[in-house]
Amino acid sequence: MRVRKIVTRSGKRFRGKFPSRKMKTMIHWESLLELDAIHLFEFHPSIVSYYEQPSEEFYYDHEGRHRTYFPDFLLVFRSGKRLLVEVKPKALLDNPTLQNKYRAIAKRFADQDRPFRVLTEDEIRKEPLRTNLRTLRNHSKKVAHCVVDQQVQEAISAQATWRFDELSHLLGGNQHVYQHIYLDGLRMNLDAPITDCSVVHTQTQMGGQFDPFCI
Repeated sequence: MRVRKIVTRSGKRFRGKFPSRKMKTMIHWESLLELDAIHLFEFHPSIVSYYEQPSEEFYYDHEGRHRTYFPDFLLVFRSGKRLLVEVKPKALLDNPTLQNKYRAIAKRFADQDRPFRVLTEDEIRKEPLRTNLRTLRNHSKKVAHCVVDQQVQEAISAQATWRFDELSHLLGGNQHVYQHIYLDGLRMNLDAPITDCSVVHTQTQMGGQFDPFCI
């Protein structure tokens, strides 16, 4: 549950709600960069849950003054690790005032042994990851969820890896491979372009340990 209420500044910012399949609720976002970050959190299998503006925090600025801070997100990983995240355009981080602010915040969290990270468009919108995630999302919306024949499912699960074109032949088209990767736990390296030769990992064989991209 978010702890900070949105203050409406008409015409100054994009904002909206994202229907999270992972969280089974609407996730608020206050910039298009935050929305793109949410897509990363939603798809990454090692992130079991994430929360927008999860807590009110305190830190001391470079002049020793007591300040309030609301992290943009809290990520909870399968390992139990918890990561506080700030989402900011890289250009804004050239501002000395913001540099001092996030340096002080990072120090405060480090003193508390709480991991903290600032994500910019370099991490959130890197290619080809961004294009690959968009492709998976778009195809998952275009086709109805297909029920795979039991024999086909057993054949897929029997191998640790498949070529993308082999799975396309088994499932009846690329769009069904995209859908199963997005919804059903098949994994592939999304930091590389998707081609017929791309390697797809099965959930059964990898034991859920393969991460399709890094955060």
